[in-house]
Amino acid sequence: MVKKLLPALLAALLCGSCGILYLTPFPSILPLAEKSIDLSGRMPEADEDSWDVRLALLNGYLFLTVKHKLAILDSGLKVLKDYDGQYGRLAVYNGTDYFIGREQYGAAPGFSHLSTTAYSQENLGYYDPGAPPNGVVTLSCGGGSLYTNGDVGPFSTPMPGDLNLEAALADDLGPSVFLFFKGNDSEEGVVLKVDRALIRSGPLGAYPFGVAVVALSAGEEGRFFYTHDGFVCSRDEGRWLIRYGFDGSEKSALTGRRMKSFAAAFDLDGATFYLYDGGVRRLYKCRTWW
Repeated sequence: MVKKLLPALLAALLCGSCGILYLTPFPSILPLAEKSIDLSGRMPEADEDSWDVRLALLNGYLFLTVKHKLAILDSGLKVLKDYDGQYGRLAVYNGTDYFIGREQYGAAPGFSHLSTTAYSQENLGYYDPGAPPNGVVTLSCGGGSLYTNGDVGPFSTPMPGDLNLEAALADDLGPSVFLFFKGNDSEEGVVLKVDRALIRSGPLGAYPFGVAVVALSAGEEGRFFYTHDGFVCSRDEGRWLIRYGFDGSEKSALTGRRMKSFAAAFDLDGATFYLYDGGVRRLYKCRTWW
């Protein structure tokens, strides 16, 4: 009996030392996890129920922000730079520079700080080469309107008053942007695929702007991701990560424990995802579960 237990105990201790077994928020990622990194010495502690934790995968680099702190990592989880600044929801790469919150950074490997911009760090954004000078288009919802700003507009489009814009993600395979809206205190969300040229041309007209609506079931926190394999939404404070087809059909899910402060990012080809658990300040790199 003791001989049978020893290998299992040794394996548990080894996994615990690499920070995957005892610290992972998703026990089911154990066979998927490739590596993890402890960032407790670099990143501040996140507030419980905080939206101050953000993770973006841009041009193969990870941009993790917690409150006023930014860590830039490569896809192998090597920390390249860290900064203090004004951060929020905005994360855009325009082919040359990186716009993270109000801060503008130069190209790899230096990622030098170039300027503090006038873009609102709390707006969502994406890159549009048809919007000079930087190609940064920002969007936000409030007061029954969708606001378009950044390097276009400003424009205002009437919206149903109970809808909030939770994500704006450019389709790298085409000229469109996926806009993810969710109602207040609702677990139901909708995705609209809108042409970039239409967004930068002016107010969008009557909702849903002449495009098809795809309905998704998402958690109140409204985390939404786009991959070439479909959409991913979080639900129940990150306890579930659910993959949907482009028609809104549920395909597969990953389950774990609830996390009050977490962030995730998926590569576009749907092969890899990254997850940051703000409770233990650890970042994981994993293969996707589908």
